[in-house]
Amino acid sequence: MTGTLVEWFRLGATNADWAKVVDTYLNSVAPDTNYGTSGDLIISGDLGGLDTKRILFRFEIPPSASIGASPVTGITLYLRNDGTGTDGTNVIEIFNSLKNWLETAATWNEVEGTIAWATAGAFGAADYGQMYSREDVNPNAVGGEWDTIVLDDLVALLGLGVGDVISLLIKGQIEVGDAIIMTYESTESAVATPTWPAGSPATWGVGAGDYYRPVIAVSYADAPPTAVTDLKAEPSASDPTRAKVTWTRNADSDFANYALRQSTAAAVTGASDILNMVGWGAAKIPAGGVEAVEMSAAQTWGENDLLYLRLYVEDASNTGVTASPSPIISIIRPNLDQGGGYHTNASSGTVPRLFKASDLTVAPASLAAQDRVTIAIAGLGDSYAEGATAWPKRIDVDWGDGLEPTRFVPVVSRVTSNVASAATSITVQDPSGFHVADVALIVDEATTQFDIFRITAVTATTISIDTDLAGYSQGVRYAYLAAESPIVYTLPTHNLPKQFTAANIRGRLFNSLGYASDWTATTGSPASAAVNPVAKIDANRNGIGASGDVIRFAGSQSYSRMSDKPITQWQWTGTAATHGGGAVTQNTAVPYWSHTHSFASNCTTELVVTDGTNTSSAASLTITYTAVSNFAITSLTDNYTSRRAKDDPGCIVIDGVDIQESVYSTAKLRYVDYAVSAHRDADADTVPDDLESIISAIVSAKGITDTLPTSTGTASVTGKLYGEVESQQIAPAVWVISFTVVYPRPT
Repeated sequence: MTGTLVEWFRLGATNADWAKVVDTYLNSVAPDTNYGTSGDLIISGDLGGLDTKRILFRFEIPPSASIGASPVTGITLYLRNDGTGTDGTNVIEIFNSLKNWLETAATWNEVEGTIAWATAGAFGAADYGQMYSREDVNPNAVGGEWDTIVLDDLVALLGLGVGDVISLLIKGQIEVGDAIIMTYESTESAVATPTWPAGSPATWGVGAGDYYRPVIAVSYADAPPTAVTDLKAEPSASDPTRAKVTWTRNADSDFANYALRQSTAAAVTGASDILNMVGWGAAKIPAGGVEAVEMSAAQTWGENDLLYLRLYVEDASNTGVTASPSPIISIIRPNLDQGGGYHTNASSGTVPRLFKASDLTVAPASLAAQDRVTIAIAGLGDSYAEGATAWPKRIDVDWGDGLEPTRFVPVVSRVTSNVASAATSITVQDPSGFHVADVALIVDEATTQFDIFRITAVTATTISIDTDLAGYSQGVRYAYLAAESPIVYTLPTHNLPKQFTAANIRGRLFNSLGYASDWTATTGSPASAAVNPVAKIDANRNGIGASGDVIRFAGSQSYSRMSDKPITQWQWTGTAATHGGGAVTQNTAVPYWSHTHSFASNCTTELVVTDGTNTSSAASLTITYTAVSNFAITSLTDNYTSRRAKDDPGCIVIDGVDIQESVYSTAKLRYVDYAVSAHRDADADTVPDDLESIISAIVSAKGITDTLPTSTGTASVTGKLYGEVESQQIAPAVWVISFTVVYPRPT
């Protein structure tokens, strides 16, 4: 729709806006006098012997200051009546003047110089044309007034436009016997401190150095400004819950404003509300060079609110509904939790919530944040419809531990076949991105069902799950229908490095458009995170064979869950049942305890660690006692291809083992005092230095007598076992026994 632009011009050579104008008046009593330099323009009748006066007024139509040579649709001439005249018929008529008269030469008798009017007074048939306007006037208006002469019909009839000339003859309607006298200010008026017509520019001067001038208001046909065609929106880099809107700037010469309008309905019009923007508020933008704005925090845009945007370009005459609109775009934020029972967990509240990733099969009522937790988030925001779940693009979690929030990009897929309520295998579109031990969420789009689980196996088409049973009733896995297009996506997990409460944990969801939900605190259990340290106990031996054996216990694998609370004490307790009826206790500041077991019994010891505030559960270890501590190798002969065991001499029993022998030559060995030598024998006979005898020596921890070469021949030497004995199964029922013997120097 084409608008109309109205521009105002003061006419004259000085103190004016447009100089292509001339004016004068004709006087019948002084027929040869020219009034081209007069400050007045006068109309009068001849009643009582008065002279008849008529006005000649000519100007070129100026171009628009803002849009140039645009088509002209109308012109109004304003002449300032000084209020000193005399009443008569008080009607003036405006005709088209046909002669090319000169401002400085035209008189009652002559057009200019030697050329006479067809009829004196410029009113012969060849002197004027059609009458275009008749206006009522008030010659003696108190204080003067502006009289208007509407020339729209003249412009339309002659098809006038910018650069064309309008030449007018203005006279009283009834001159003969009429007493009218009208005095107007000319283009040479010297009357200062003017007041200008209503609607004229407020910037026109009104001081002592400003003078009255005739005024024209020209109406131009103003084509609509060029519309923006590439309106785009994206999340703000500083706040993804707000939008940044961009476009290509408008270069129209008469640009006035951008109006970025918004609505929650798809119909955005030139009357819709303006988006509240940073730096501009909810107002139009009067700067054509602007190409981007950001939504202000004052703009209402809630989760799951679909917002439609449209940019209107305005110029001086095309505003509001007549401005040029862009295409409509839409934006939406995800809804982390729809509320009203949507995606709720009846046992512990709405998602998001925490689950212990290492123990997902525990009933949710007893869950606590332990070493590793996961946050589950479901929300809306991509499908633009209530009750449809978004595919999350990113999940952010602030774990409340003072560290930077997790930015987690989930692996997402969809269920492709119906899942029975007790199913532990789910067929999905693309399981390739999933891995064993991933924690994931399944949530449908048609109902309020969701479930959290750990992935236990992945095939080319399925994932197997270990559900946390977090449904409406404990111990029931939900049934999900493929027709409801349930989505499956992985969830972020986190190690807790310090003490905190669940209320400190919060999360937000990003949809595929990149917009974020609000940060939302977790709900449901745990009310606070479990923070107790963990005790781990170990020892330097598996068995003992006599009262008084020394056992060295270790707790070095114990750990604190809090980075700001290290373990400060290891509390050792030998149980009363294995220590003669009285418990043996010892607290250490280091993770070691050397214990002499003075009883012919097993040694059961418990370890509790503390960080000064929190105490672990007890970890227990039993060291087995037998007169010959039984390390039953026969129980290990179960077709393993390799099995290895170590223990101290006197703690090993080898029973019924079929030994495969190999000869170890010692012919070239020389011995010095208590030299150490590995000894291997395997010839399956009854010679005393056979392996059978060696095994007997190992079991009873006796000395080993062997025949060794010396510099003077062979000698029988008895040595002692040194260090540990290693039993290694290298094939079913095939063993190698390795040990070290210390011999005295042969004599």
